[in-house]
Order: sequence, then C-alpha cells, then structure tokens
Amino acid sequence: DGQRLGVFGHSMGGNLTFYVAATDRRVKAAVPSVGGVGFRTHDVPGIPGTARKTDGSDAATDLFRRTIASEAYAPHLGCPILFLGATNDFNSRMESVYRCYGLLRHRQFRFTFAPHLNHRFLDENEVCRPLWFDAHLKGGFEFPKTPAADLLLDRPDGVPRVRVRPASRPAGRPDPAMRVAAVDIYYAIDPDALARFWRDAGARREGDAWLGECPVMDLDRPLVAFANVTYALDRPQTLSRDRRVERFCLSSGLLTASPQMLRAAGVKATDRPSLVIDDFARGFHDWYVLAGGNPHHWQFWTRKVTDPKWRGPQGARLALEVKSARENRLVVVVRENEWRGYRGRRQEYAAQVTLKASDGWQEVRLQAADFKNAKDAAPLAAWAELDQLGLRAYADVVQDGKPVRLGGQWAGPTPRFRLVRWVVE
Repeated sequence: DGQRLGVFGHSMGGNLTFYVAATDRRVKAAVPSVGGVGFRTHDVPGIPGTARKTDGSDAATDLFRRTIASEAYAPHLGCPILFLGATNDFNSRMESVYRCYGLLRHRQFRFTFAPHLNHRFLDENEVCRPLWFDAHLKGGFEFPKTPAADLLLDRPDGVPRVRVRPASRPAGRPDPAMRVAAVDIYYAIDPDALARFWRDAGARREGDAWLGECPVMDLDRPLVAFANVTYALDRPQTLSRDRRVERFCLSSGLLTASPQMLRAAGVKATDRPSLVIDDFARGFHDWYVLAGGNPHHWQFWTRKVTDPKWRGPQGARLALEVKSARENRLVVVVRENEWRGYRGRRQEYAAQVTLKASDGWQEVRLQAADFKNAKDAAPLAAWAELDQLGLRAYADVVQDGKPVRLGGQWAGPTPRFRLVRWVVE
C-alpha cells in the first residue's frame, strides 16, 4: 500500500526518519533509533560547552535550528512514532529526546531505552521496532501505554522514591496477551546524559505499583530517573541472526529534579561512598557487555567509577577476583573524560595481568600507576576523573612508539568475576 508507509533509520538515518515522517503524509509509522533528536546546539543545563557547533556563528546556528534541527520538525510529525534509544548514546541525549517529543502534537509515541549502552540495544528493545510496524501498519499488535512514573520527593525519611504503574493492558482490551515480566527503576545524579552511570533503585512491588528508593549523597547535583517495564510476548519474535526474543521493553517518561527542588522538598543526603564496585550478585546488571558470547573478543564495561559513590579514593588499589580455567592475560582498561571534553582530553589507560590456570579464585590488585596510557605509555596519575572501567581479552596500545597488543587470544571459557573493589591500605 503506497499510502501506508513505515520508515526507520539508525543514527544519521534516525535523523532522516524524523524528517521524512514529518514531511510525507504517506508515512503512517516511524521508528528512529539514536537519531532524530533535537536541541543539539543547546548546552546541557549546568554544563557550558556541551552544545554541538555549526560553523561557530550565531547566524548559522539560528539557521540550523529553524531548518535542520529536529525540534523544528517535531510539531509537523503526525504519525505514530517509537524512539529506539540507548541511555548513554552520544548522538541522542535522553533529556533532548524527551524535550523534542514533548513538541509533538499527538500522544501516539513510545520510548524504549537500553540501559548503559551507547548506539546499540538489547534484544527486548530492538524487537519493539518490528512490533511497532505490526501494530500501526498491519494491525496485529497493540502496545501498552507508556508506563506511568512519578518522582516522590517529600518523604518522611528524606529519601526520594520513584513509583511506577505499568500499563499492563492496552486501552479497551480486557484480556491482553502482554504480561509484566519485570520492572527496573534507574536513577542518576550526573547531569551529563552521555557519561552518567544509571544506578538501580531496587524496584519492589507494592500492590499495582513498583517502588524504588533513590538515595543521594548531597544536594548539589540533580536527580534523574526513569523506569523500564518488560512485557512477555504471547508469541516469540525472531530478529536478525536468528535471535529469538520472548519479551519487549517500554520506558517511562524521564523524571528530573534540580538541586533547588531537592532542597525545597526536604530531601536528605543519606547515601555514602562504597569501596565495593560490584559483587556480581546480579551478574553484569550494572555493566554493558560487548561480544559477550565470543570467546576471544568479549568486553565488559561499567560506568560506576564515574559516580561519586564508587569513585576510587586517592592512593587506593583496584582489586578484583577472577577465575580463569586456563593461563591467560587479562587486560583491565580505564577511561578518563569519556564524552566529557569540557573537563579534559579523553584518555585510555590499560594494565595487563597474568592469570594462572586454576579452578579457584585469584585476586589481582592494581595501583593507578600500573595503568599506562594507550598512546604514550604515561602512567595514570589518579582515579579522580575515571568515567569507565573495562575488563577485556585484549587491547591495542602504543609502547615506545610502536603498536602493541596486550592480552591476546583468550584460552578456554570466558573468565568469571566475583568481586571488584577499592582497597585502601
């Protein structure tokens, strides 16, 4: 049917999807992913220097905002639209996504955000794309409403809470196929959407709602929160590379509170720093995994070290417990100023650790100076500006002006990790 089109695109293709959907009335459903986001030429509130530049002139910026920026197209977009996103995407800041979609003149939109990721998704997010087209072009599927979420600040104990009420059934459908499979509540205290770590608020069910506590360490930073509601599918879906998907995920609106709002509501600073970065009781829940199923190219990354709760104390050592069935070389990587060019130049440092073949746990301890710059081998001075911590099978660096590969071909199964922590000696 040439009068009932669906369009989708990724990254720059997401931008194009937004433009086409706003200007061609034949489009009846759209799914931009990590693109089609407005307000790129605006600074992040409280962080000067974060706006994207045009040619540096005010006239060019004004022209861009009136003709190319997605916020200029949003009021003209009339079809149902789903935004497929990642919480830490470099091309689509979360706050900008929600601000732009707030300019739409209809309410037929949904969001699905993959936690901790940049420019990629989990299967339960990605499957929403074909389901969206099924719902609005074929009519064989109906999405629940956006999960309702509230930020509760005025609490007797001074600890903010998020309350989520999932829409378990589409409007007017008394017996839906969808069932709530999981609710995850995330919050952060970092104003920078690209670099922030999303804490888990520990959602627990109370009646028809889920509640999560969001303790803060001080009242000088904003509080940002959202929820992901995962629903079971009545019929599994198949994505590319024969990925069988049995669940799909929708995100709530974005909840924000400024430091002024926190103080006015009587919020108290009750949270404290922690030396334990992760005990892996929930696996890699607080990490993002790249090539996790590949025995040679796996990578595990977390942004917890950028959060003041888990930031490394001066002079502390980084300790981790690992189990490796075969003798191997593990590469531990840290990154400074990841997407924080306003703070300093991005730097990557790596340390190589030899592991023995063993059925037992081995502890590794590293000081800051054990990490060498990937470009010039200069030692890491301190933990203070870390943004990411990575565990890898290998990493390519430069030593004495020559390219060198640390680690290498991993032998045996992927290693297991039990504890990552800071040790103050």
